[in-house]
Amino acid sequence: MVSTGLFNDRAVLEALFDAIPDVVFFLKDTNGRYVVVNRTLADRCAGGEKARMVGRRPEDLFPAALAESYAKQDESVLKTGRKVDGALELHLYPGGVTGWCLTTKLALRAKD
Repeated sequence: MVSTGLFNDRAVLEALFDAIPDVVFFLKDTNGRYVVVNRTLADRCAGGEKARMVGRRPEDLFPAALAESYAKQDESVLKTGRKVDGALELHLYPGGVTGWCLTTKLALRAKD
């Protein structure tokens, strides 16, 4: 998690990213499970219900090909520490329609 000031609070980050339409934001644990998701992601993948995503992995929510790609990408970011920046990839949009998006992912680590 981000470790300075106001942004220590997950709820603040979630509210901030809920207010930005068409931006998907999430935090995952080291096992690839969603810990925090924003409204846009929940609208696209869980009928608007964030609670349906928390604790689940990509393979629980996405078609197999997309889930495998996302999980491999996450694993690489966590293992190497190298971020993904502006990668063009398919994503789900409301109603299960696929479309293109630009993806940025980075590993956030606690000081310890």
